[in-house]
Amino acid sequence: MRNAFAARADELSALHHAVMNVRAQVAAGAQATLDAWKPLADVPLGANARNLAEYLSLRRIDMSALQARLARFGLSSLGRSEAHVMGSLDAVTETLAQLCGRPEPLQPPLHGVDLLEAATDRLFGPRTGRARA
Repeated sequence: MRNAFAARADELSALHHAVMNVRAQVAAGAQATLDAWKPLADVPLGANARNLAEYLSLRRIDMSALQARLARFGLSSLGRSEAHVMGSLDAVTETLAQLCGRPEPLQPPLHGVDLLEAATDRLFGPRTGRARA
């Protein structure tokens, strides 16, 4: 029985490391994208532009294997992280850290979904009860 627990602990630790690597890749890719956008912008790029750059950076990474590994532990596959990319990555990283016995500072709660829905309503109008395509 001890070997099974040790194997799960090793797998959780490796998963924690993998998600931290994805986070670092997303941050680096997003910064490169923002740097490329700056000369094109008439105004300073804000949090929404940063999140979009982070989302584009995340989508460039093949997450299929990592998503399957996260799902085996009942964790978010990060498939719905477009509203707050880094917050979603941080939440999964913190959960894995806790499961591994490594306390990490807790991040503030995510409010990105509300912001995304409000921006979508402003752009496309209020929902009419049917899902948007």
